[in-house]
Amino acid sequence: MILIYPDKHGKVVIQPSGWARFFKLHLSPNSFLLKDVSKQRIDQTDLGLLIRNISHSLTDQRRGPVEVSEDDGRIELHVLADDHFRKGVTTRYRFLIDKDLWLPAAVEELTPKGILKRTITFRNLRINIGVSDSFFQLKE
Repeated sequence: MILIYPDKHGKVVIQPSGWARFFKLHLSPNSFLLKDVSKQRIDQTDLGLLIRNISHSLTDQRRGPVEVSEDDGRIELHVLADDHFRKGVTTRYRFLIDKDLWLPAAVEELTPKGILKRTITFRNLRINIGVSDSFFQLKE
């Protein structure tokens, strides 16, 4: 599936893959169809936003000390901070940073008492893989 934020009318263009690829949906960016079970919008799942949120968790939204360790080519950061997507909620984060790419490899969200709520893992991260810009353009 290809999603483009926003199209020229401020809508999200969705083009399914496979047999349904000739369908195009135009949805409001706030549509429930564009949110996951935690109510996080799909357009809030990119690496750029994640990196900014990690920065906030370690600085202005931090609610305790930062613990840093290294393991298996990764840096681990543990911190209690304001939740990235839910106002008024405090979350314990475990960020795993790949030391070769300097990109997040995983994020764990836990309750302040340490109960796991969600894990996001990035596998086979690669950068500059040669995808042309035309790949991201839909023909209308």
